[in-house]
Amino acid sequence: MSVLPQAPRLEAPHALRRGTHRGVRWLIFLGLMGILLLRVPQTQAMLQEKLPLEAPADMEPELLQLSVSVALLLGIIAFGIVLALYLGLAGVLEQNLFGGTRHLGRRVHIGLFTAIVVATLVPLQLWSFFSGSMPGTAVKALPVLVLCAAVLLLYRRSLAKVGLRRAVLVSAVAVALGAAVSIV
Repeated sequence: MSVLPQAPRLEAPHALRRGTHRGVRWLIFLGLMGILLLRVPQTQAMLQEKLPLEAPADMEPELLQLSVSVALLLGIIAFGIVLALYLGLAGVLEQNLFGGTRHLGRRVHIGLFTAIVVATLVPLQLWSFFSGSMPGTAVKALPVLVLCAAVLLLYRRSLAKVGLRRAVLVSAVAVALGAAVSIV
């Protein structure tokens, strides 16, 4: 019995560009973590102002400083883990639900769900950096919906190709992802 070699599997050109490239997601992750790290001194000062009001009076100042440093470190680690989960979820959604992309260059493309994550997190982090505080939930809701609608508008040509039902499903999932990401 002879075994014939199989020809390499050819994929359609559109299948090669489904979703956001892994390297682009890494750059987004590192960029958002960089913004968060820029906010560390500001967040540390805010915590040091609030914590003495809630801490016991007999607590040593060094212990108070240690607790602030540990809280910051844990917050950064938690944000990184949650951000990685959201970017991973965006990648899974782009591979399985909607693979439409926008080209940012000749070889760089970004998928809809990754764009939603970026469009909801970057403005919130920049708001916090420049204002010194996180916006309240009511203040975040309208801008997040507007940003999600703007991103969906950018992907309207790709959405038109998948049919009305699928486009409505993709849009609903995109807005839900934007709302979930904005909670972070």
